[in-house]
Amino acid sequence: VVNKRVSTLLKSGKFKQIPDNEDEIWLGLTADKGSDSVKLGFLIANRDGNINTIENLTLLALYDGDEKRKPVYAGFKSVAKEIDALSELIVDGKTYKIKK
Repeated sequence: VVNKRVSTLLKSGKFKQIPDNEDEIWLGLTADKGSDSVKLGFLIANRDGNINTIENLTLLALYDGDEKRKPVYAGFKSVAKEIDALSELIVDGKTYKIKK
């Protein structure tokens, strides 16, 4: 999912390298409780313009339940492990380090 999002940003011309960190992709994780569900998503900071927009948000997981620590941990455990394991990404032949 991250690879596809970065590739789309590159093709659209909206990908922006971070000064002094040109070989890095910065991901911001976000969680939100709305109605009965808790959602987990990410934003890419290497985006030209405002990064805090719905167009830059990718939903990773959601569950119906409480937003207290134990249920959130249980609900997002498998996704969190995948995010933790993500350390680099190859997009269009270039290798980027992932910063979270």
